[in-house]
This record gives sequence, structure tokens and C-alpha cells, in this order.
Amino acid sequence: MLGAVNAIFDEASKANVNTEVEFAVLQAVTPHVVMKLDLDPTPLESGEEDELEFPTSLTLTEADVGKRYALIRCANAKYLVLCEVR
Repeated sequence: MLGAVNAIFDEASKANVNTEVEFAVLQAVTPHVVMKLDLDPTPLESGEEDELEFPTSLTLTEADVGKRYALIRCANAKYLVLCEVR
């Protein structure tokens, strides 16, 4: 059992090798969510290419435009929006 748990954690840690936390400002929520990364001039969109992924518990509204969010860049070149930051 312990060997199986260790194998799961080993595989999970391999996926985290190319991850990086970044910060972005929410620029729009309709028709697609658009976020501008602090260190990249090209905004990310949740459109056809699905550059952004969201937790099911995160709801973005027009009132959130202009707020900063923490994102993690994943090994599959997508970004997972984690939470609002101050």
C-alpha cells in the first residue's frame, strides 16, 4: 500500500516540474474571460484555445474586472486560475 502511495506522489511531482506561479489582472469576463499577465504583453483568453482553466468554485463577474489573480502555469501550457490576490 505504501509503495502505491509513493508511486502516485512520484508521478504527481513529475507534473509539477514545469509549473510556475504568475499574476494577472482580469480584463474582461464576456464574451470570453481575458487576463493580462504581469510579465507577458499578450493577454490570455478562455475562448477556442482554452488557455485558461478555472476551479468550479470560482465565479468571475463584471465586478471582478481589474482585480489581480494568482495563476499557475501547467506543463500542458495552460494556466489554472487559483484565486484573487491583493
